[in-house]
Amino acid sequence: MSSFLAFDLGASSGRAIAGKIENGKLELTEIHRFPNAPVEKNGDLTWDYPRLCEELVTGLGKALAFDSDITGIGIDTWGVDYVLLTKRRSSPNVCLSTTGTNGPTVPA
Repeated sequence: MSSFLAFDLGASSGRAIAGKIENGKLELTEIHRFPNAPVEKNGDLTWDYPRLCEELVTGLGKALAFDSDITGIGIDTWGVDYVLLTKRRSSPNVCLSTTGTNGPTVPA
Protein backbone atom coordinates (compact mmCIF):
# COMPACT_ATOMS: atom_id res chain seq x y z
CA MET A 1 0.00 0.00 0.00
CA SER A 2 1.30 3.48 -0.90
CA SER A 3 1.06 6.38 1.55
CA PHE A 4 1.59 10.04 0.74
CA LEU A 5 1.56 13.34 2.61
CA ALA A 6 0.35 16.57 1.02
CA PHE A 7 0.70 20.04 2.52
CA ASP A 8 -1.65 22.73 1.22
CA LEU A 9 -0.63 26.27 2.21
CA GLY A 10 -3.52 28.58 1.38
CA ALA A 11 -4.18 32.28 1.85
CA SER A 12 -5.80 31.87 5.27
CA SER A 13 -5.01 28.33 6.42
CA GLY A 14 -2.77 25.37 5.86
CA ARG A 15 -3.29 21.65 6.24
CA ALA A 16 -1.59 18.32 6.01
CA ILE A 17 -3.50 15.54 4.27
CA ALA A 18 -2.50 11.87 4.38
CA GLY A 19 -3.40 9.85 1.33
CA LYS A 20 -3.41 6.07 0.95
CA ILE A 21 -4.10 4.01 -2.13
CA GLU A 22 -5.88 0.89 -0.98
CA ASN A 23 -7.69 -1.58 -3.24
CA GLY A 24 -7.36 0.87 -6.13
CA LYS A 25 -9.05 3.72 -4.22
CA LEU A 26 -7.56 6.89 -2.77
CA GLU A 27 -8.39 7.52 0.90
CA LEU A 28 -7.70 11.02 2.27
CA THR A 29 -7.41 11.98 5.94
CA GLU A 30 -6.81 15.49 7.26
CA ILE A 31 -3.94 15.14 9.74
CA HIS A 32 -3.24 18.75 10.73
CA ARG A 33 -4.84 22.17 10.12
CA PHE A 34 -3.47 25.57 11.10
CA PRO A 35 -4.10 29.29 10.42
CA ASN A 36 -1.96 31.06 7.84
CA ALA A 37 -1.99 34.84 7.85
CA PRO A 38 0.58 37.17 6.32
CA VAL A 39 2.57 39.52 8.51
CA GLU A 40 3.66 43.01 7.53
CA LYS A 41 7.38 43.75 7.19
CA ASN A 42 8.71 47.01 5.76
CA GLY A 43 5.34 47.80 4.17
CA ASP A 44 5.05 44.43 2.41
CA LEU A 45 2.92 41.45 3.35
CA THR A 46 5.12 38.41 3.93
CA TRP A 47 4.56 34.83 4.93
CA ASP A 48 5.39 34.00 8.52
CA TYR A 49 8.05 31.59 7.25
CA PRO A 50 9.45 30.39 10.62
CA ARG A 51 5.96 29.61 11.92
CA LEU A 52 5.00 27.86 8.67
CA CYS A 53 8.12 25.69 8.97
CA GLU A 54 7.08 24.79 12.52
CA GLU A 55 3.60 23.84 11.26
CA LEU A 56 5.11 21.65 8.53
CA VAL A 57 7.24 19.84 11.11
CA THR A 58 4.18 19.40 13.35
CA GLY A 59 2.16 18.05 10.43
CA LEU A 60 4.95 15.65 9.47
CA GLY A 61 5.14 14.36 13.04
CA LYS A 62 1.38 13.80 13.15
CA ALA A 63 1.48 12.10 9.76
CA LEU A 64 4.26 9.74 10.85
CA ALA A 65 2.25 8.88 13.97
CA PHE A 66 -0.72 8.15 11.70
CA ASP A 67 1.32 6.09 9.21
CA SER A 68 5.08 5.59 9.52
CA ASP A 69 5.45 4.33 5.92
CA ILE A 70 5.12 7.54 3.87
CA THR A 71 6.27 7.10 0.26
CA GLY A 72 6.22 10.73 -0.84
CA ILE A 73 5.59 14.30 0.30
CA GLY A 74 4.28 17.26 -1.71
CA ILE A 75 3.76 20.93 -0.85
CA ASP A 76 1.34 23.22 -2.67
CA THR A 77 1.28 26.97 -2.03
CA TRP A 78 -0.80 29.82 -3.24
CA GLY A 79 0.43 30.49 -6.78
CA VAL A 80 1.27 34.19 -6.53
CA ASP A 81 3.51 34.05 -3.46
CA TYR A 82 7.18 33.18 -3.50
CA VAL A 83 10.29 32.76 -1.37
CA LEU A 84 13.69 34.29 -2.13
CA LEU A 85 16.48 32.11 -0.74
CA THR A 86 20.05 32.97 0.17
CA LYS A 87 22.93 31.82 -2.03
CA ARG A 88 23.33 28.81 0.26
CA ARG A 89 19.57 28.13 0.00
CA SER A 90 19.28 28.27 3.75
CA SER A 91 16.76 30.48 5.53
CA PRO A 92 14.97 32.87 3.20
CA ASN A 93 15.77 36.53 2.80
CA VAL A 94 12.10 37.34 2.32
CA CYS A 95 8.82 35.51 1.68
CA LEU A 96 6.51 37.81 -0.22
CA SER A 97 2.76 37.73 -0.59
CA THR A 98 0.94 39.66 -3.30
CA THR A 99 -2.31 39.40 -1.33
CA GLY A 100 -3.75 42.81 -0.59
CA THR A 101 -0.83 44.80 -2.01
CA ASN A 102 -0.05 46.51 -5.27
CA GLY A 103 2.77 44.06 -5.65
CA PRO A 104 5.72 43.31 -3.42
CA THR A 105 8.99 45.14 -3.35
CA VAL A 106 12.26 43.26 -3.27
CA PRO A 107 15.15 44.58 -1.19
CA ALA A 108 18.34 45.30 -3.16
